[in-house]
Amino acid sequence: MKQQNKSVMSEIRKIREDNDYFNEEINERIEQLQMKKIHKLEKENFKFKEQLSAMKSVPDLKIINGKDSYNVHKELFKNRSRVIADLLNSKNELDITDLHIEDSGLKIVIHYVYTGSIPKNVHIKEFENVANLLQIEFSFQELRDLQNGYHYYY
Repeated sequence: MKQQNKSVMSEIRKIREDNDYFNEEINERIEQLQMKKIHKLEKENFKFKEQLSAMKSVPDLKIINGKDSYNVHKELFKNRSRVIADLLNSKNELDITDLHIEDSGLKIVIHYVYTGSIPKNVHIKEFENVANLLQIEFSFQELRDLQNGYHYYY
């Protein structure tokens, strides 16, 4: 009987040691994930500050789409759109007419880049098509909000 008790106690001790080890591993992993999340949030915060400072200045880029044109902030759109960044040169004018982008979709994308929201009563497909054509980059939070429908302007 004593032998069994010792064996059981030994097993319990072993389980507790394993449990402590796994708890330490879990806590370390949680800490790593938290640090990664903090770093990501700091990076997004830096981008947001850049965008805010860009919006305080006068628009310095004219995007031409057929007969329509839009005055926007070059840095803001260069940072968000890979296509615009690739097409942009030293000029402060960019003609995207050859991309055959729907004007209504372009208006929605411009509104979204500035406000982070999509006006109500617009077709989300137009936004998605233009965002895909311009290769607009979205943060993880923006993608999640778009998927969950939290992107509409109220």
